[in-house]
Amino acid sequence: MRKVEKSFHGAKPKIVFINAFSASNRGDLGIVIAMAKFVRRYFNDPVIGVLSSYSDSNEAIYSSYGLRTLPN
Repeated sequence: MRKVEKSFHGAKPKIVFINAFSASNRGDLGIVIAMAKFVRRYFNDPVIGVLSSYSDSNEAIYSSYGLRTLPN
């Protein structure tokens, strides 16, 4: 895959991971971090959100990886 150099009309790419579980679960956290690294490899400066039922408790953990949390 080639890196996407330009986004539509100069806007930052916005990507949402849906149905993420608790970031306290190391396996789920690892999956989200790996997906974020993959996305950042191919998109310049994306805005990545994580949709979860545990958005309040996940916020501190995901924000340290530059991810936004969104309530489910």
